[in-house]
Amino acid sequence: VLMIGAERCMPYQRFRLTDYLCGTISEEEIFHTSKEFFEEMEISLRRGHEVDHIYPAEHTLELDNGETIHYDKLLVSTGRSPVLDATLRPYARLIHPYYTFDDAVLLRRRLPALEHVIVSGRGVSKLDLIHAMRRLGKRVTYIIRGSKVEIPLANQDICDGVDTLLIEKGVEMIRDDRPMSIEV
Repeated sequence: VLMIGAERCMPYQRFRLTDYLCGTISEEEIFHTSKEFFEEMEISLRRGHEVDHIYPAEHTLELDNGETIHYDKLLVSTGRSPVLDATLRPYARLIHPYYTFDDAVLLRRRLPALEHVIVSGRGVSKLDLIHAMRRLGKRVTYIIRGSKVEIPLANQDICDGVDTLLIEKGVEMIRDDRPMSIEV
C-alpha cells in the first residue's frame, strides 16, 4: 500500500486541528499514528507530493515531480481544500487558510496578536474555527453569502440552530454578502 499526500507531515486527525489550535491537545496527540505503525503494516508514505495525472488504461499515475507510479488498485480520497475565488486571489498573502496542520501551526503562532478574526466560507471547518476563536476570547465576524448559515448535507433545522447559536455566542454575522477586497 502506498499513500500519497501533499502535506509533508505524518498523517494526523484533521478533525482535531481546533483542539491543537486551542492548546487542548499537544502536537504528539494530533499525530495519532506512529511511523512504526505504517512500517509494520507495510504502508509506504509519499509525503509532499500531489498526483497530477491518472492514466487508468495503463494503471499508472504521475506525481507533481514527474515520477510515474504503477498501481494495481487505486483509491482516490481527496477531501476538499480551500480555494480563493478570483476576487480575493490578489489578497492571498493577507488571508490565512485553515485546512492543514501547517495552517493551524502558523495560526497558533499568530494568536497572541489577533483580537478580531473575520471568517468567510461554508462548511463545518469554518464553524470549528469560529468556535475556537470564540473559545480563545477573540472577536469574530462571520460573513456568509446567504441569509442563514449553510452547512453542506445538513437539513434546515440544523442550519437554523447553528445560526442561532452563533449569535448567542457573540459572533457578529454579516449576511447576504461576501468579501470583495481587503484594506490593511
